[in-house]
Amino acid sequence: MIDRDFKVVVANGNFKSVFGDAVGKHCYEVYKKRDRRCETCPTAGTFTDGKTRVNEESGVDANGRRTHYLVHIFPVFGEDGKVAYVIEMSTDITNLTRWQKQVQESQERYRLLFERNLAGVFRADLDGRGQEQLFEPRHDRVAVDRQVERAIAVNADAAFTPRAGL
Repeated sequence: MIDRDFKVVVANGNFKSVFGDAVGKHCYEVYKKRDRRCETCPTAGTFTDGKTRVNEESGVDANGRRTHYLVHIFPVFGEDGKVAYVIEMSTDITNLTRWQKQVQESQERYRLLFERNLAGVFRADLDGRGQEQLFEPRHDRVAVDRQVERAIAVNADAAFTPRAGL
């Protein structure tokens, strides 16, 4: 729970295990290791308009490691009808974010592999059936066909040319 001065007034055990003892400290000091409030602070928005928000954030945990979390921000109204406190409930999505990055990097590697490939890429089952061209080479198809024909012709000539002593 955060007050209007952006100080943490209550924190549960899970929060403390990730960010340390934060009660009495500014939220931006605890989550982001900053010395002033974030420019695009969703909590400030909730204090202003009283609306619930959901935001993806990144910060730094008590051990100095980058952490990513999905935060749900809820207003707590005082007797005067104004937002007195904000409750932030966060879900750690650090591993999910890391996995998403790994998938994106993998997709990029395969995209580059396909784009920079000078030959075609085909898919076939273990028996060699069901061949399907997955990627068309970037260069002239006729030139590729001629190169393949020459390679087949050269290999066929070598295979069927009688050798001395046989």
